[in-house]
Amino acid sequence: MRRFTFVVVVAVLLSQPAFAGDPGAAIGQAKQLMNQKQYDAAIKLLQDALPDAAALADPQRTQALSALHFFSAIAFSAMDNEVGSRDELEKFFHLSPQIKSIDEKKFDPRFVRAFSEVFNALHSEGSGTFESVYPGFALFHQRDPKVQKLADWGESPDLVLLGTSEDKRNWNALHDDDARRAFIEEFWSRHDTNGFRKEFLRRVAFADETFTGSRQRGSLTDRGRVFLLIGPPAVIRQKPLTARESTTRIGGPTSSTGVKASAGVNDGFLSSGARAMAADDKNMTQIDPTPIAKGNVERWIYNRDQFPKGIPDAEAVFKFITQEGYGDHVLQRDFMVTKVLADAATMH
Repeated sequence: MRRFTFVVVVAVLLSQPAFAGDPGAAIGQAKQLMNQKQYDAAIKLLQDALPDAAALADPQRTQALSALHFFSAIAFSAMDNEVGSRDELEKFFHLSPQIKSIDEKKFDPRFVRAFSEVFNALHSEGSGTFESVYPGFALFHQRDPKVQKLADWGESPDLVLLGTSEDKRNWNALHDDDARRAFIEEFWSRHDTNGFRKEFLRRVAFADETFTGSRQRGSLTDRGRVFLLIGPPAVIRQKPLTARESTTRIGGPTSSTGVKASAGVNDGFLSSGARAMAADDKNMTQIDPTPIAKGNVERWIYNRDQFPKGIPDAEAVFKFITQEGYGDHVLQRDFMVTKVLADAATMH
């Protein structure tokens, strides 16, 4: 029965045009485009429907997002873009963990293989708690971040992550320490809800000491930003980086760390890097799934109740890639990841 569950979900979506923005209609139109082999247009239509799907109430929200990622994976596979297809399948499995198989007669063998391999890979990853991977956070209750010059507060995680553009302009206009002290107190009077200031500074102290190894202070690395805004995840999954996930063939936009990020489906529709990657994949009959040297993947998974109140988007998985010549724990950004972080910054 499980293999037919997703088919029922899609049928329900397509029969309910009352959805905000109508993701069901987008799926129906995308299927028509794929039948016409217009895969580029189908992917754009499906990805553009993600914000409307995210605005729905559950269970429709989860169903709509799951279906959009599933059909995006099919379209990427049809374009010989195996990396894009597998990225979409990872998002699909996170939203629909109960789906374990599909009807092999209804899908291209290459997609069926990718479906099975992504499912098996996700269930073979080593899992642990945040404390087991990054021990010591519980001991930071009374710790404070390193003392910095008052004039340098504008480069602190406080203003960088929580401040608005107006806050940053106003800070840069200040020229004496008394005005800066007054600004900081007023700033935190707006953000210190339910004792968040103390918790935020506790996270800063821990991140600065734990997420080291880059040119940035730990609290402003990709891991640090996620940790400061949302807190520790419920589960961390780690596995070696494979050639399928390798970033060496991808020339995408840069992440917040200044390192080039992989050309995911939401990094701009079919960027030049994604097109180059797809062209490269056409010349490869198979991408080696064995681990590659000096690379790993780390996923942070949060339960819904761990997100700040007011954030409905609780299905984001934060995926960090480490690879020599690419970067250390570089966050792979997509629509949901970017939206959750942006929402979290405004919730405090």
